[in-house]
Amino acid sequence: MDVAYFIPDMEVDENIKQIMSDNIQFIVEFIQKYPQKVNQTNSTGKTYLMAACIHSSTDMINMLIEAGSNLNVTDKDGLTALH
Repeated sequence: MDVAYFIPDMEVDENIKQIMSDNIQFIVEFIQKYPQKVNQTNSTGKTYLMAACIHSSTDMINMLIEAGSNLNVTDKDGLTALH
């Protein structure tokens, strides 16, 4: 299998780690550079908004929602960021 297949998922997982570590500067820069990617998911269907909700980061949650994060995206278990 082509290694390039895994790169997007690795990128999403690394971004989720930044969110889980409460790296506000990262999310500000990410939204500015890649606003079209705010709804990306990893292999389990987790979004950046889901990670921010799990981490209870109100600032990041608000930033992601304002940037257009979809509240209705479901992960592989059928859960949304609101669950």
